[in-house]
Amino acid sequence: MNMTTRISDLFRWKSNAARGCLAALTVQQLLVASSTVWITLLIKSVSVGGGVALYLGLYLGSLAFPYLPGGLALVLLSKWEQKMNRGFLDDFIAGNRSRPTAWSSKAEREWRISILASESRQTLAQAAEYSYKSAASSMNVFLNILVISVLVERKFALAYGASLVASALLYRTLLRQQSHLACAAQSGRIGLTRELISAWDNVVLGNRYNFGRWKEGLDRSFADAAGAAVRLVSFNQLISVAIACMTLIPTVSVVVWSVLAKQDDVPALSALIVVLPRLFMILTSTHELLSLASRWNEQQAKLGGILSVLLPFREEIGARIQWSKISLRSVDGTVAAASPAVLELLTQMPGRVTISGENGAGKSSLLTMLKEKIGADAFFLPAHHALRFAHSSDKGASTGQSLRRVLEEIERSVPAKVLLLDEWAANLDSENREHLSRLIDRIAVGRCVVEVLH
Repeated sequence: MNMTTRISDLFRWKSNAARGCLAALTVQQLLVASSTVWITLLIKSVSVGGGVALYLGLYLGSLAFPYLPGGLALVLLSKWEQKMNRGFLDDFIAGNRSRPTAWSSKAEREWRISILASESRQTLAQAAEYSYKSAASSMNVFLNILVISVLVERKFALAYGASLVASALLYRTLLRQQSHLACAAQSGRIGLTRELISAWDNVVLGNRYNFGRWKEGLDRSFADAAGAAVRLVSFNQLISVAIACMTLIPTVSVVVWSVLAKQDDVPALSALIVVLPRLFMILTSTHELLSLASRWNEQQAKLGGILSVLLPFREEIGARIQWSKISLRSVDGTVAAASPAVLELLTQMPGRVTISGENGAGKSSLLTMLKEKIGADAFFLPAHHALRFAHSSDKGASTGQSLRRVLEEIERSVPAKVLLLDEWAANLDSENREHLSRLIDRIAVGRCVVEVLH
């Protein structure tokens, strides 16, 4: 699936919320545009001594009724944003579930969690609002210009067409630079989020050395993020100013020409003067529309950035394992050199297998590789994790008590044939180690337990 298709999928266009939002918005904009019709016809009727009741009633109605579909559109926009967020979360789960190799990479884990927990929600909310504003501005501009061109002066359509062409050429010229600045701003935000995630330990524990190093990284990340954000906003504002000039000059020229040309046609001149405020309101909407169009590449870059966490992480974890420095000890005390073949044989029968070796030899990576290979038939319990268990919310338990409850829950509720334990005995006293070791022996009666110990 190509990137454009994936970005389109993020919007969930087929959802009822998206369709309902755009439908309600269309009704609102049609009512708003009709007010230009009724006020123009009202002024023409008044200028020739005609009746006012019908057109006045229609005009007042076109001012009042848009609030109803407009409010509904905003409610559905909120639902649409939540649908996009939920869909992204489901895609994240589908793309990353059962990927222990990705879990073992700290840098990859921090990057993906930073995007999932913060950047994705902000980016998707902005994308939904961007789509809403773009649709609203587009309909507002084109419907009103159509009405004014038909009822007042056709040359306004030519003026707006010229503005759009000139703005499109400018946008095309600056496209690559804007994309680069948008990617830099997003990278800055994600980098700052990664620093903030580690704030708790470094701030609360009060270690001056760690706090100093963390603060240096935070200040650097904050400066990078702030600088990138300001550069992007400044660049976008320069584009906006240029677009404002491109839309203003052709329209003002047509207004001046029309006033001079219609001096002797009182009904036509009256209609032109009445729609002038609306005309310049449309000019503002045109400026907003073109500014939004100039930021599409920025939106695309940001959406492409969060898409990266939906793709599977690829790494050959076997390169981390130094097989010659690792040994295996089975329940009967037999010690053997570690190898994929021996491990595969041992995990096919109940019992307890202990992995030992030098620090940095890749013992934990070996467990990760086993989980990757065995899949759902293996249960991996790392030394440090945020896995959800029945007693996960019990904050008063000691390390030994928490681990005992986890192992008992695994014994009771997890049918996996292989249990992988990474350094479960770390930071436990001898009494707790002996008690938990007996519990592991009991679990190993009916399944294979592979453990890493110091």
